[in-house]
Amino acid sequence: MKPTAGVITIPQTDYPINFVESVKEINIDESGSRTYIDVDYTHDDTTITITNADDTKLYQVVYHYPQELTTIPESAISYVMNTKGQIVNNNSAIQQLSKHIEELDSFTTAYLLNLETRVTALESV
Repeated sequence: MKPTAGVITIPQTDYPINFVESVKEINIDESGSRTYIDVDYTHDDTTITITNADDTKLYQVVYHYPQELTTIPESAISYVMNTKGQIVNNNSAIQQLSKHIEELDSFTTAYLLNLETRVTALESV
């Protein structure tokens, strides 16, 4: 942003400035590299006044609007903490999984025995 008579007017004047994070002068040398120099400033709701500003220089201005004007969503989660109930539920789930694993193991063993019996019967023919 370039100042006019040392004052930078924020383009969106419908919204006031909550706080200014930083104001830096941008110096660009012959090679095109940039350096940033902190400058002194004051601000009100819609303008930032830079101390000893040069209207031919560029300035980087980082400022924030009031939080109630932002579109950043916030989430709040609350839950009841019942450690004993959680332990009981976890134990129950583990027992059910163990039962299913044992049933699957028994089924797999029976299936493999059945296949082995068929292979043996086919070999004897």
